[in-house]
Amino acid sequence: MKFLPKLLSLSLLLGIYSIPASAQESRTNVLQRGYYLVIGAYSERSEGYASRFQQSVVEKGHPAKYGFANRKNMYFVYLHFSNDFSESLTELYKYRELEDFDDCWVFVNKDSGDPMEGERIDLADQREEEAENKDAITEESEDQEAEEAEDLAQDDNLGKDQEDKPVGDEEKDQSTDDAEPVEKKEETSGYKLYFNPFGAQGVKPVTGTVEVVDPVRAKLIRQYDIYETQIIPDPKNGTGDIEIICSAFGFKKSQHWLNLHEPLNDSTSEYVTVSGDSIIVDFALTRLRKGDIAIMYNVFFYRDAAIMKPESKYELNALLTMLQENENMRIKIHGHTNGNYNGKLIKLNKDDVDFFSLKGNHIETVGTSKALSKQRAYTIQHYLMEEGIAEDRMEIIGWGGKRHLFDKHSNRARYNVRVEVEVLEDGT
Repeated sequence: MKFLPKLLSLSLLLGIYSIPASAQESRTNVLQRGYYLVIGAYSERSEGYASRFQQSVVEKGHPAKYGFANRKNMYFVYLHFSNDFSESLTELYKYRELEDFDDCWVFVNKDSGDPMEGERIDLADQREEEAENKDAITEESEDQEAEEAEDLAQDDNLGKDQEDKPVGDEEKDQSTDDAEPVEKKEETSGYKLYFNPFGAQGVKPVTGTVEVVDPVRAKLIRQYDIYETQIIPDPKNGTGDIEIICSAFGFKKSQHWLNLHEPLNDSTSEYVTVSGDSIIVDFALTRLRKGDIAIMYNVFFYRDAAIMKPESKYELNALLTMLQENENMRIKIHGHTNGNYNGKLIKLNKDDVDFFSLKGNHIETVGTSKALSKQRAYTIQHYLMEEGIAEDRMEIIGWGGKRHLFDKHSNRARYNVRVEVEVLEDGT
């Protein structure tokens, strides 16, 4: 968000503290239960920052308000409030079309009354309706299995392409552009789920995905994007149970159990809300700590180059936010490739800040896979330095093809080409 004050990061650093009940009762702008289209989150001791940010948005012609959520001990600045989840999603997609609000998200507030009472549906009725469409669902499942088989075949080809090559061959190390995800077919029948992760301090939004797993068959159903309404097919495992694993860069994985037929019960009430025909699943995420390692699978480099593709910016900025939120955090950036070779290498000049284009004034030389992997770590380090992160907070190392996650000839070999971020110090 272009005009988001830099004071936001400072306010988040103040942390979240408990306050006496009397102080909570004295607040006059407590948020009621419902759905909020949020553009900023502040700790409970940063009301002044929330107020100033809200005013700056109003001055730009947008109907922003702010209020306090007791359950989160946070102030939220928001553009829209509704008791209807579908209406909130409509507003979400509308505002995301505006450049200033492309990272807004829906906050589900469960405090202060229950305006959604009576809207919770009996999903047994939905199961009866789905039974009428059984043939269509079965056909769709078969199509999905065929698609997964095709994906595996593509992975096999990628694995073959990533074998070690002798010096001088055109095909050398496969850069991370080969690791881009295969586009998945959109589901049209099933259960509507909205995945809604939060950082430990209410920081918005996070970069990540969720994996939906059939625990009975121990099988991945599919990977989905967060902050979007997704259609989850019935796993047809006899129970309706699924496991949902949220992976967000800079945070530890968070996992929930859910029964699609009866999603809301005593065990799930802390993280599940049902509104209309939508099931909203919250994830409380915890930042990485000292010794933790995160893999940047969504940072892509051009082949034979330490120059990133433009689509890498989103995950890079998630790393930047993590470092901005904790000024005492130190990291080590590890570069990895799949093969070993000695050939062409395109890298940054010393003062080069053209991180995302091969048309820049870069250096073309020759080098090993170890040198390439270190230069890629160097590029990420210098991007962060350009954004204000001190150089002494970051170390870099290149491993080449010495530390594979998978056999270099397997259908998962593409995942060996990666950048990892290790937390050396977290300030705690």
